[in-house]
Amino acid sequence: MKKAGKHPLAFQEIQIPDWPPKPRDWGITMVADWGVGLIRQTDLIQTGGYFVDLAKIVVAVSRILPRQVLAQKIRLYRENQIEPFPGGQFLEIAILQKRVKEYCKAALNVGYKTIEVSDNAITLTPKEKSRVIQQAIDSGLRVIGEVGKKVATTDLSELIADIRNTLKAGAWKVFVEAKEIFGEELNADLIKQLADSVDLSKLIFEIPLVSVQEVHHYQGYRMWQWLLETFGPKVNIANVEYDDPLKLAAVRLGIGPDTTLKEGAFCRSLSGDYSKK
Repeated sequence: MKKAGKHPLAFQEIQIPDWPPKPRDWGITMVADWGVGLIRQTDLIQTGGYFVDLAKIVVAVSRILPRQVLAQKIRLYRENQIEPFPGGQFLEIAILQKRVKEYCKAALNVGYKTIEVSDNAITLTPKEKSRVIQQAIDSGLRVIGEVGKKVATTDLSELIADIRNTLKAGAWKVFVEAKEIFGEELNADLIKQLADSVDLSKLIFEIPLVSVQEVHHYQGYRMWQWLLETFGPKVNIANVEYDDPLKLAAVRLGIGPDTTLKEGAFCRSLSGDYSKK
């Protein structure tokens, strides 16, 4: 299969904002993969794969997939410059069982190059979390950290300290748990304070999953809009539903359905930026 990252996009005659080739360090899109089959995965790669950077095979789904299928899924993602990784809660189980070393080895053996280190459902001291991150890095894995809890919300100062500790320990980026930033409604103040306290490019904001957090698709869409309006198209967004990468890309680039993004194609066309010379 031809790599999706190499496909020229259609309608090159019409100008839209430039979007950099992979690998990207900003404007990251992460999709949530609940173990979709290879045919559907290929469909995603062929259509929206150019705009997808990360694929989380969520929670411990990696443990219940046939090994051969999991290895094929990982290989297919990586061949198309989409970095797959297992959900952080899977590692949390390994931590409880005192099998972090075995987990890292198994992750590498099946083809993963990146893992997530979280403490959503368990309690780790900053020192313990740093130790797990360093252990994973020493084994040859890249680490994406995560901060926040699945149930109770975390104090702002604790979240900031956790992000800084996670980055200092060597994590590449840090996910901000969806339930911390979206309870019954979007916690805009919290997000802004996090962005003011930490390098925004290091944060990846999770959108609540429709299947998990009992939110409507429209609420997720409104979160995209708010993040993009507030921070611009370079903001990193995670937990994108498997059918939605092109929808998010359309909003990022301002080609619709929302036409109000200042850096988007509609606004720049209205201002004359893209007028034919």
